[in-house]
Amino acid sequence: RLNAVKKIEKSKKNIGIFDDGLQDRSLKYKISICCFSSLNGVGNGKLLPAGPLREGLSELKNYNAAIINGGKNKTLFQKIKNHSKNIEVFYSKYFLKNKNKFNFDQKYLAFCGIGTPENFFYLLKENNIKVVKKIIFPDHFDYTHSDIIKINNIAEKFNLKIVTTEKDYLRIKDYGISQIDFVEVKLNIEFKEKLIEKIYKIYD
Repeated sequence: RLNAVKKIEKSKKNIGIFDDGLQDRSLKYKISICCFSSLNGVGNGKLLPAGPLREGLSELKNYNAAIINGGKNKTLFQKIKNHSKNIEVFYSKYFLKNKNKFNFDQKYLAFCGIGTPENFFYLLKENNIKVVKKIIFPDHFDYTHSDIIKINNIAEKFNLKIVTTEKDYLRIKDYGISQIDFVEVKLNIEFKEKLIEKIYKIYD
């Protein structure tokens, strides 16, 4: 990330946006937004590797906003507010953009290598895509051609079509596996204009 900062400085840009950047303590952020999954909440409330959290909830007092992705979660909302009364909490939700691409009479094998695979599987279920087999790889998994062949063999054995995330698909597209579909998603943020206004106010 420090290399990225140097590139931004050399390019004379005045804004740098980091995804998953808050774990880097060497950088000072003008605006900090943390994200939670409505499905997983804070898990067991413990830090990695004992639990899902990268830092204690007491650190919420240092953030400008929190986003809960998924359905409404009053318990999670209250936990966030208990640790920071001033933090603003927004809700977001993924929507399937290419729903008409899928055959709803067909059964699928779904695989992914992302941080919260439950969100992907829930999106498929929510859109009536019948998943009968799931394969989960570690986050940022570096697929080999052999991995994809194994997935394809499992799907053929059970007469399943294959679906993955767009993020995973971009990692394997050069392997020429045309029979793998991927979901195109759009993220909608409730009261997005309010969040944008908040960001501008802090940045200015």
